[in-house]
Amino acid sequence: MDPIYRIAMVVRSPRDRTRLRDILLNLGHEIVLNATSLEELRGHCATASPQLIVTDIGKCGLDCLEVVEAILEEQRVPFIVVACADGDNIDQAKTHGALAFLTKPVRQSDLSAAISIAMRQFEELQSARLEVVDVRRALEERKYVERAKGIIMNSRQLDEPSAFKWLQQFASSHRQTLVDVAKSIVLTEQALNLPARVSSHKRRI
Repeated sequence: MDPIYRIAMVVRSPRDRTRLRDILLNLGHEIVLNATSLEELRGHCATASPQLIVTDIGKCGLDCLEVVEAILEEQRVPFIVVACADGDNIDQAKTHGALAFLTKPVRQSDLSAAISIAMRQFEELQSARLEVVDVRRALEERKYVERAKGIIMNSRQLDEPSAFKWLQQFASSHRQTLVDVAKSIVLTEQALNLPARVSSHKRRI
C-alpha cells in the first residue's frame, strides 16, 4: 500500500482544482489545504502542516515559483508543479526547487508516480542535510576537545595522551560527556583570561 500524505493544493482554476482534488482523494491522500491563491497558502501553510504541496502555476510562471520557494524556505516542504508543457516552465520549476513537474491534463497514474518520486527525493535531501549537520557538529565538538586538552596539558604539565585520559576520567567520574567537560574547561579558561585581555586592550588605547 502506498504511503498517505497530508497535501496542500494551490490551484486558481475551479475546474482544475476540482480535478486535482478528486485525483488526490482517489489516491487516498488527505487534503489539508485547498488554496486558491499563494496568499492563502502563505497564510495557512504553517497551521495546515502539509507534507507536500501541489501547485498549478498557471499563467503566473516565475513569479509564482519565487513566492512558493520563499514560503517553503523555513518549513522545508517538497512541492510538485503542474503547468502547461513548456520548456521555460520546466526549467523554472527545477531552478526553484520543484521535485516533480506534471503537464496538463494531469492523469492519476502520473500524479501518483510524481508524488512517490518527490517524497523519495525529499527524504534523500533531508538525510543529506542531517549528515552535513552531524559532520559540522562533530568538527565543532572536536575543536572543543582539542582546546581543552591543550589547557590541561599546560595546567597539569601532562603529555597529550595523559591529558586526554584525564578528560575521559573526569567526565566519567562526574557523569558528563567528554564534549560537555571540554566546553566547560574552554569557557572557564576564556572567562578567566577576559580581565587580562580587557586590561591589555586598555593599555594599548
